[in-house]
Amino acid sequence: MASENLERRAPNPRHMISATLSKQRLELAARLCRKFRLDIATFPEAPGVIESLYERGRFREILLAFRHVGIFGPYSDAHLLERLAHSGNAVAILKATAKDGREVPRPVVLDALRSRVDQLLRKGALVRAARVCRRHGVRPDTLPGVNEAVEVAVQRGQAQIVLSAFYEAGAFGTHTVDELLRLLSKSNMPAAFLKNAYRFGVRVGFEPEIDAAIQWHRDRGMKDADAWQQKFERLIGLPAAPPALSEARATSVVRLQPVYPSLKGTAPPLPEASRGVDSDPYILSQVSRAKLEKATTEHQRALSVLERCLSNEGLTLSNSKLIDLLGEGDGWIGIFEVKSITPDNERDQVRHAVSQLFEYRFLHQLPSADLFVVFSGEPFSGWLVDYLRQLGIGVIWINAERIDGPDAIRATRRIRGVPMPAKQSPLSAD
Repeated sequence: MASENLERRAPNPRHMISATLSKQRLELAARLCRKFRLDIATFPEAPGVIESLYERGRFREILLAFRHVGIFGPYSDAHLLERLAHSGNAVAILKATAKDGREVPRPVVLDALRSRVDQLLRKGALVRAARVCRRHGVRPDTLPGVNEAVEVAVQRGQAQIVLSAFYEAGAFGTHTVDELLRLLSKSNMPAAFLKNAYRFGVRVGFEPEIDAAIQWHRDRGMKDADAWQQKFERLIGLPAAPPALSEARATSVVRLQPVYPSLKGTAPPLPEASRGVDSDPYILSQVSRAKLEKATTEHQRALSVLERCLSNEGLTLSNSKLIDLLGEGDGWIGIFEVKSITPDNERDQVRHAVSQLFEYRFLHQLPSADLFVVFSGEPFSGWLVDYLRQLGIGVIWINAERIDGPDAIRATRRIRGVPMPAKQSPLSAD
C-alpha cells in the first residue's frame, strides 16, 4: 500500500516539463528533457515559448536550450547568434562568449564590453568592470572611463577597491600596487592592508606597516593575529625579485619518476619491478587517461604556452608519465596539471585535476609544493575557480600566448608561495 502511494505521488516528468514551459523557462525544460531522455519537440508548448522568447529578444536563452538538447524549432543556431550580435544586449553577448563559448564577432564583443563597462562604472562597480575585462582579454585602462574611475576611487581614499580591481585584471593605469598599499596603510584599515599586502606578495619595504597592522589585531584580541604573523614571516623570508631576463630561454623539460614512500622507516626498499609506475593498475589507468588528454590539440597548445612562459621566468621544468609540468626555482616547487575544457566537461576535468594533483604531490614526496590547475581557456563556471582556490589549488588559464588567471602571478619569479626547505629534490630523471 505504501509503495502504491509513493508511485502515485512521484512527479510525472512530462507534467513537470510542461509546467516549466508554461513559465517560459525554456533552458530548464531542455535540461529536464535531457535528464529524462524526452524529445522537447513533442511538447506542444515548446513552439509558443520559442516564439515568445524570440519576440522579446531573449536569443541567448534559446541558444542555451539548444546546447542541452540540440537544435529544434524554426530558428537555426547561426540565425540566433546573428540576432544576438545585433540585439545590443551587452550582458547577453558577453555571457554568450565568456560562459557559453559561442563565437561572436570580435568587434561586436568589444562594443558590448564598452557598453557593459560603462554601465558598471556608472554604478561605481570598478572591480566588476575589471573582472569583465579580464574575461574577455582586454586591459581595463584601454576602455573609456576606467582611468577616471580609478582616480576618483583614489581621491576618495578607496585604495582597497583599486587593489581589488588590480587583483582581478592585473595592474593598469598610472598607480602602482606599492603606491596604493602605502595609501591603504595610512587609512586606518589594517585588516584591508594585510589582506592586500599578502595577496600581492608584498614584503620588502613594508615590514613596519605589516608589524603595526598585526599588532593592531593582537591588541584587540583577534584570533587571526598569529595567523597573519606566520603568513608574513614566510613571505618576508622570500628572496628579492631577480633581474628581468634579457631574452627568452630555450624550453627544456626533464623526465621524472615518482618516489614511493614507505609506511615504515625501517622497511626494506621495494624491488624495482614492483614499485615501477607500470606495475600499479590504478596508475596505469591514469597513464592511459593522461595519454588521451595529451593527445588533444587544446591540451598540447596550453602545455606549450605554459612551458614557454615558465621557462622564460627562469624555472627548471620537469615532467613524468603523469605530471604535465613541474617547475622549480629558488627553493620553490609548483606542480601544474593542464586541462582542456568545454562547457560540458569542465566539472569532470576539475574533479580529475584535484585528485591527480594531490596524488602526484604525495607520490613525489613534495608536501610543500604549490598545486596549479591550468585550463585551456577561462572556466565557463566562475564558482569552479573559487572552489579550487578554497582547496589551496591555484587557478591559471591560457589567454592567447600568455598565462592568465588569479594565480598566474604566483607562478612567476616575482611572487611565490611558501618556499620549500633548501634540500635536494627527491626526483630523479628517467
